[in-house]
Amino acid sequence: MDPATGKAPANYANYDESKATAKSPVPQLLAMNDGKKITTPAQWEAHRKELFEIFDREFYGRLPAAAKTIKVTWEVTGTTQGMSGTIPTITRTLVGRVDPTYYPALMVNISASVTTPANAAGKVPVIISFGGAGAAPLPSIAQLRGVLTLTSAQVAAIQPLVTKAQADSTATPANAVTVRNAVLDQICPLLTDAQKPTFGRLVPPAAAGGRGGPPAPAACGAAPAGARGVGGGARGAGAGAAAANAGAAPARGVPAPPAGPNPPFPNGTTTAQDAAISLGWGYGSLNPGSIQADSGNNGALRQGIIGLINKGEPRKVDDWGALRAWAWGSGKLIDFFETDSMVDAKQVAFEGVSRYGKATIVTLVYEPRAANGFVASSGEGGAKIWRHLVGEQVESLAAPSEYHWMTPNFLKYAGPKTVDDLPADAHQFVALVAPRPVFISGGDYVEWNDPNVPGSRWSSESWQDTPGTFMAAAGASPVWKLLGKKPLQNTELGLVFDDVPDVHAVKTKMPPIRTPLIDGDIAFRQHDREHTGTPNWSTFIIFAQKYFKSPGFKK
Repeated sequence: MDPATGKAPANYANYDESKATAKSPVPQLLAMNDGKKITTPAQWEAHRKELFEIFDREFYGRLPAAAKTIKVTWEVTGTTQGMSGTIPTITRTLVGRVDPTYYPALMVNISASVTTPANAAGKVPVIISFGGAGAAPLPSIAQLRGVLTLTSAQVAAIQPLVTKAQADSTATPANAVTVRNAVLDQICPLLTDAQKPTFGRLVPPAAAGGRGGPPAPAACGAAPAGARGVGGGARGAGAGAAAANAGAAPARGVPAPPAGPNPPFPNGTTTAQDAAISLGWGYGSLNPGSIQADSGNNGALRQGIIGLINKGEPRKVDDWGALRAWAWGSGKLIDFFETDSMVDAKQVAFEGVSRYGKATIVTLVYEPRAANGFVASSGEGGAKIWRHLVGEQVESLAAPSEYHWMTPNFLKYAGPKTVDDLPADAHQFVALVAPRPVFISGGDYVEWNDPNVPGSRWSSESWQDTPGTFMAAAGASPVWKLLGKKPLQNTELGLVFDDVPDVHAVKTKMPPIRTPLIDGDIAFRQHDREHTGTPNWSTFIIFAQKYFKSPGFKK
């Protein structure tokens, strides 16, 4: 609060746990809309229909009838031979052309790629990444404003750069790292000396699935090793350590320990891609921007698949948003795999970070053929409790830089209605994935404590609210048990979330950083820090090995 005015500053984002709980209670998971308790799979199936109606109407929008039937014709536009270690690979570039006769004024060509072992003995499982495996996306302008408290002049200068970079990255995923780092070079000179260190940490060096790439520029002054800090005291001291870190006021000037180890990739590999190939799987990418632009500005919602289906007209009040459109595109890619001789369409997993983490959970919910998923740092609108008032909030998703993700009907919850009026919450949305497996992750929730930078701010993952994400995962877990699957658990630690009467209370049972809860069919892991999914890739592959069945290699 501003002591002079008594008002919250512009772009206010709460990180005080004592102020993090909304006034309204989180809706019960195992209860029908009329309050009747759910005790059988048949009752849950009936409630699924109730929940889909709520999420369609109030959150993500309805899938138009034409989108269900419109034809998409796939073409392999390029084939490249390669190697993954000692294993030969085939990479195919794919284009899915949406029926040009439906509305000739607009063209939508879905861009994707898939790499598979050349000597596979049959059809292989694949992991498809939104935008490219493990590439840390550039933060949205809303996130930059919230963390850096940009001036109006800075917003006016930076917003076009971010919008263009996001469009360029989604248009050409292979160049995403180069585009990302180029725009950092442009943004850094626009920041004050006090803002630069925080910005440098908000956008750490990019690495696509561990393969690396051009390093992020040093102009924004990421603090040297030992100058960064953690909040809340010791790490890994017990099951409540991470929760204590989240809730306590962080101490300043405490040196940050080096990032801890992550599980090794299988078969001696060092990247997610090489690990997948070594296991007899494949990997690929789906370009969301080729389906629907990641923008609501300049008539973008009258273009892309949303504009094409609406024949260039504006959206109706409960029409779909970009997240639902990206999920639709993932289904069209599965359509191609169902006709493919190399990919097993019944073993397709999806992965995404940040906004693409949102796209991944939306895909898992709305595309029943998606077999598994890796939901990384998805934040509000993804796998995070709406009523945990930390970081990204309802008002963020209703802002000009993010509203296009949601249905127009959602905007009323940023005024006159509020989060307390939401008819559902994220644990119910995550539960709609059951009984299929899903892996949910996020980074450490700490403050960077640089004693040389007055007013240093929260880490880049605080905006995504990993404790709130854990609440959603644990809160959804009982549905897996109800359906005969294993709930969220780590049997070694004795943590089993098969009954969660209070979603907010489970935060006190968060395991230490880097502790996997992957013994169930819904899984969770929190990595050290930074806004990326890379540290959790090896854990996801370990989790996916329980489900993916490889045909092996030809002898």
